[in-house]
Amino acid sequence: MQNSKLRITELDFDKIKTNIVDFMKKQSEFTDYDFDGAGLSVLTDVLAYNTHYMSYYLNMVANEMFLDSVSQRSSAVSIAKHLGYVTKSTSGAEVTVTLTCVTAETSINSPASITIPQYTKFTIKLDDVSYIFYTLVGYTATTEDIGANRTYTAEGVKLKQGKQGTIDFVVNQTGFEEKYIIPVDNLDTSTLIVKIKQTAGSGTYYLWTLYENVTDLTSTSKSYFLQEVEDGKYEIYFGDGVLGAKLAQGNVITVEYLTSEGAVANGAGNDTSNPFKIATPLSYTRPDAGTTGTVSPTISATSAATGGAVAETIDSIKYNAPKSFKTQDRAVTLEDYKSIVINKYSNTSSVSVWGGEDNDPPDYGKVYIAIRPVTGLTLTDVSKADIKTILDKYKVLAIIPVVVDPDYTFVIVDSTVYYNSAISLIPADTMKSNVTETIKSFNNTYLNIFDTAFRHSQLTGLIDDTDDPIRSNVTKIKLKKRIKPTLGKIQGWIGANTLKYGSAIVKGSVTSDEFTVCNNISYGGNVIFTDDSNGVINLTSSGTIIFADVGTVDYTTGKITISGVAVDVIAGGTEYVYITADVDEADVKPVAKQVITIQDADITVTMVEDVT
Repeated sequence: MQNSKLRITELDFDKIKTNIVDFMKKQSEFTDYDFDGAGLSVLTDVLAYNTHYMSYYLNMVANEMFLDSVSQRSSAVSIAKHLGYVTKSTSGAEVTVTLTCVTAETSINSPASITIPQYTKFTIKLDDVSYIFYTLVGYTATTEDIGANRTYTAEGVKLKQGKQGTIDFVVNQTGFEEKYIIPVDNLDTSTLIVKIKQTAGSGTYYLWTLYENVTDLTSTSKSYFLQEVEDGKYEIYFGDGVLGAKLAQGNVITVEYLTSEGAVANGAGNDTSNPFKIATPLSYTRPDAGTTGTVSPTISATSAATGGAVAETIDSIKYNAPKSFKTQDRAVTLEDYKSIVINKYSNTSSVSVWGGEDNDPPDYGKVYIAIRPVTGLTLTDVSKADIKTILDKYKVLAIIPVVVDPDYTFVIVDSTVYYNSAISLIPADTMKSNVTETIKSFNNTYLNIFDTAFRHSQLTGLIDDTDDPIRSNVTKIKLKKRIKPTLGKIQGWIGANTLKYGSAIVKGSVTSDEFTVCNNISYGGNVIFTDDSNGVINLTSSGTIIFADVGTVDYTTGKITISGVAVDVIAGGTEYVYITADVDEADVKPVAKQVITIQDADITVTMVEDVT
């Protein structure tokens, strides 16, 4: 018998079968055997299939062992656990509102305050769909009135979108073999409240908090742990008596939570004609007779609801888990701050962090964090305060975190698209809509994050490829920046506002939104910013200079500086003045800490038939 080696390097089915046949042909028992025409061919097929199947299986198993190559969410979650990373769940939209209650009581019958209990239910309609919001903690509406019909106000009331639920677990075994899995989909883990009482008959609950830092754990720490398990569900578990307090048999665990619908409720409260409504009027006790009364508050949102998001994706887990492990629950480097913000604050699309020494002007002892939110362009003041509170737990003692808005550069796209209707069954309006969607997709895919450049040829190529009848396009761009003045004050703009366009500006092309200025006795109409082609910015109206030399423009570097202008009212009632300029270069490279983006309203598509 000839002893030949079997080649094992190929994994393709046909090559595996060929190797098996070649090996058997070299054996003396199968000399002159016709493998193609004999029944043994079926057996070699089976052997090749089994080998191919096992190689594929082992390859997939090996892929699922490493975070870089996983394709299954369960594998990514499992590996992330070893890095101490808890995957982000679905998150409900959050909004801050002010409640105003007016009672029809005499002063003697009016209470000192009105309580807004935990889990007070509110509703709002968005695009004809009703959404439910809750308070996660209790609030108090207070008054300074002394007469009848008192007005009570509660400011800074936070509402969270979702449906409220409660589940109880009874501890039968005190080891880790007993599982406490919350059996709901779309759980918002940020809303979890875990309470434990000694026995079912006990009347006293003890609040347990989510574990955050191992150095804070003792054998008596009332902390619970959280992890994602199968099918996107979440499990809570508890300490072993060394790291965290251990549960006793008979303990009752009560878990309160919200399940969320993710991002769909973002924007709720933006329409003042469609405000939030309370589901059940608030009740209060009349101090004179001990009887109760009710009142339905009026509710005004300080800004639209934001922060709603779907559960973390596999790609996000791959990106964030190693970085979270690297931070080791402390914010020392710039990457530490970035990782903590991404992991702890769900309404984050992109983050840029820089030290105060690199700020313009320098501001030593601080670290600046600019956040591009998932919804909207900027964060509310309440959200910024929440992020600072989060960072305070991890930062170095002497460092002060400062959360700022991104520096946006807005690209205005004007595309003329040439098409041949003779070879098209697609109406021009449909092609126009498709091109518009292509530009929006380009923005979402290639822009909208920090330090990413706008590539003109990339956009025009995608427009040409949108539909077959499209022959070519001529796409022109302009850039605009914005300034947010304090309206109606002489000190509307203090100091200089420098706008960096990231590209050379065409002389004589600077213009802006219309607005009025404060204390303008000689001229009461609207004015705009324009440049005189010599580097000077003026306030003009219909080509006439109303106020001269209110700023400068450096055409080469694309930098505009505005100073000494007090804005009274901006046309259209907006809060920003947008300043637009033509640029010499087709590509736009962001200056440090900038985000380049295309807004839907800045897209213009014109279809032109070309049958030549």
